[in-house]
Amino acid sequence: MKRILYILCSILLLTGGLSAQAKKKGADHHKDMREKVRAEKRAFLMRELSLTAGEVDALMPVLNELDDKRFALWRSTETLGRRVR
Repeated sequence: MKRILYILCSILLLTGGLSAQAKKKGADHHKDMREKVRAEKRAFLMRELSLTAGEVDALMPVLNELDDKRFALWRSTETLGRRVR
């Protein structure tokens, strides 16, 4: 009985690990998500602040640059934090 239980547990662990590996995406997924967030941000600015498309087009490069710098800063502090631990 224990042997069957061990076999079932090991099968479940192996298949769970394989499905977790299959869900990993590459850099393309991150770029797609970043573009999706930027599109949602653009729509939010137009809707909530009542900005025109031209005003949002002028503002988005500044906001995108700010987000890129914020992300780069976060990544650098993340690697530094790993070294400290």
